[in-house]
Amino acid sequence: MVKSARRTLQLLELLSVLPSAVGVSEIARYLGVPKSSAQALLETLVDCGYAEREGAAYVLAGELRHGGWVGGEFAMLRRAARPVMVEVAEMTGESVFLGIRLPNWRIRYIDKVVSAKEVRYDGGLAHDRPAYCTSIGQLFLAAESAAGLDAYLRREPLEQITRDTQTDPEQLRRTLAQVRERGWAESRNGHVDGASGIAAPVRDSAGRPIAGLTIAAPTSRFDCSRKALIEATTRGAEEITRNLRARAASVDGEPSSPEPA
Repeated sequence: MVKSARRTLQLLELLSVLPSAVGVSEIARYLGVPKSSAQALLETLVDCGYAEREGAAYVLAGELRHGGWVGGEFAMLRRAARPVMVEVAEMTGESVFLGIRLPNWRIRYIDKVVSAKEVRYDGGLAHDRPAYCTSIGQLFLAAESAAGLDAYLRREPLEQITRDTQTDPEQLRRTLAQVRERGWAESRNGHVDGASGIAAPVRDSAGRPIAGLTIAAPTSRFDCSRKALIEATTRGAEEITRNLRARAASVDGEPSSPEPA
């Protein structure tokens, strides 16, 4: 694999989901590269017409923002997930989010359907979140190898964000083992005090998680409908997986009928 080509595509996909212009330092952090490398990639995209400068920051070129960046995993995810998210939000009455893991092991929402209720949970698309204390993040950590999880725990400080945040590495390992066994993750006040959520993985054709679907709600309401939210989340993630595989098969020229998740 050509690293520079991969990073260029990752950068295009990131710019396609960011709601506003972003600086070099933030891009470098997303991609896990030096600022000089991020600067060179961004300048190349500007020179080729794929990105534009806004002061010291960068944004996807206007024609791609308005017409849609048609390539890349993120764009396909959003198209495959959107109708399912709307349906799940209407059925449960709670907010629904689609999240991805960034190269620096942070979690970012790339789409959302917010609850119509006056008291609700809402999370912004403009910032990223730790993996260890979020339901989507725990899905990705649970899918890591033992060596990969060890490396993550060595470099990531488990900070106490709320009083319920898990900061003990061994307790986190036990939680991730449960996530692997049952196929979904739960965060109860772990990242936002008073908000809880259930997440289930959206998988690629090899069965690897490439995104997470999460339903989030105020904890008081979450506790009353937890079982229904688990069922809605897992079913929604499976449907998005089928949609995504059907789209990929259609692009490859194969029959586009959905396959089992």
